[in-house]
Amino acid sequence: MSKQRSWFLRYLLFLVVASAQSQETNFSRTELFFEIEEYLYSPDQTKKKSKKYFSEVKILAENDDAQAHYYLGLLQKDGIGTKQSFKKSRKSFKKAFDL
Repeated sequence: MSKQRSWFLRYLLFLVVASAQSQETNFSRTELFFEIEEYLYSPDQTKKKSKKYFSEVKILAENDDAQAHYYLGLLQKDGIGTKQSFKKSRKSFKKAFDL
């Protein structure tokens, strides 16, 4: 097999693996946001779960994810997993809009 062909096949394999990882990450991200949507209106909110959701969304928001900033704003507005802060919530919503 020529070097060029070998390089091309390695590159193609890399793209397939990277795409699969990206789809998996995107699915888990979407699943997290769906869980948070349900949790916001659930009567069974616990302090432990609230902090878990807040910390996971905050990590995503630190990577400039617009949707994560939106959900961070929702959690801050309602005081879920953090101290309630309309000022921080507004900043998160604005950042989501800007992104």
